Amino acid sequence: MLEAPEWVSSGNEAFEGHYNRAADLVSQRRFEDAVEAYRNSLALRPLDLVAHLNLGLVLQTLERWEEAIACYEAAAAIAPEFAETQVRLGTILSQRGDITAALAAFRRAVTLDPFAARSHIQLAHALRSSGDLGGAEIGYRRALELDPEQVEARAHLSTLLPQIGKSKDAEILLDYGLLLKTERIEHIEGWSTIEAFNNDLARSIVAHPTLTRNPRAAATEGGSQTLEIFNGDETSIQALKSFVEQSVANYLLTVAPEARHIFVTPLPEARSIHGWAVVLRAGGCQLPHFHPAAFVSGVYYVRVPETTKTCDLGENEPGFLKFGPPAENAPIATGDMMTATHSIRPQEGLIVLFPSYFWHYTVPFEGDEERISVAFDVVRCPGHGNSGE
Repeated sequence: MLEAPEWVSSGNEAFEGHYNRAADLVSQRRFEDAVEAYRNSLALRPLDLVAHLNLGLVLQTLERWEEAIACYEAAAAIAPEFAETQVRLGTILSQRGDITAALAAFRRAVTLDPFAARSHIQLAHALRSSGDLGGAEIGYRRALELDPEQVEARAHLSTLLPQIGKSKDAEILLDYGLLLKTERIEHIEGWSTIEAFNNDLARSIVAHPTLTRNPRAAATEGGSQTLEIFNGDETSIQALKSFVEQSVANYLLTVAPEARHIFVTPLPEARSIHGWAVVLRAGGCQLPHFHPAAFVSGVYYVRVPETTKTCDLGENEPGFLKFGPPAENAPIATGDMMTATHSIRPQEGLIVLFPSYFWHYTVPFEGDEERISVAFDVVRCPGHGNSGE
């Protein structure tokens, strides 16, 4: 959601009531209710740019394409010079397969604001879809020049490079040996065993009030996912948060100095960690994705199915965590090129840390057991400076 500039969305109490309620509903994934709240706000102020854009994004999430397009067209009429509107229009057109019209929208966005990394990224996506891989590379690299912390650009560049014969460059971005780290919890204060700790943690997760089956706008398929979990006061969750914070600090201390090609800007003095739990059942999985809002991400395993614990490596690998490009873009590993994917067998008590631009997914599994994990993002806190070298 876009923040509402003061000149756009303030000064009318009734409008603000509907507008703020809509934002709250979106945070709760109550998208249908959010649509109604945004429409109520626009009934009071029909020329509010940000409300049109945010309503369009919710409708886009609900795959109500024509209504979303109408919102973006209304926004374009209100503020023709606003590049983000063209980006939103182009994104829908791409999703519907109209690449020619999408390219035109993204090029308008780049013309309107040539210093916006997001516009260059979306143009690069469309160029890649049209078959212009060289143009796509230029777009992703330009986005990284404008914003060196751009996760989305780096994620897509890592899958594009092998396609254009630049496997060595891809190896640097996907250096699993350097950038992917694991650690086991050996002891948690207050619990006699890790098994006892994980049992308490599993109970807190299953009882979490925000646990939702197959949530929209999430990578979870065939399972359930919570909203923010680290804000709870359950002892087990807070103990896990402390362990995660220490593991992240160790990761940054040891990996960042060796990975200046990734951590191209100084590490933040202030950072926050956001976590959510995922409960997968038979046939469930996490679809290929990356974490665009963070700079380091990770996962902790609470419960692991027996089939995951006992299967042979290199076969079906049910329940495994896999790193690498989405299957349709996966390069063939030949010669001196690195393996396109990397597998991790989940273990109860294991934490995995990696750069947020790493594509990752899980393999479906069968059986009556649940696969429970807590995923998390490490995010730079806005308004704080960076630490020195």
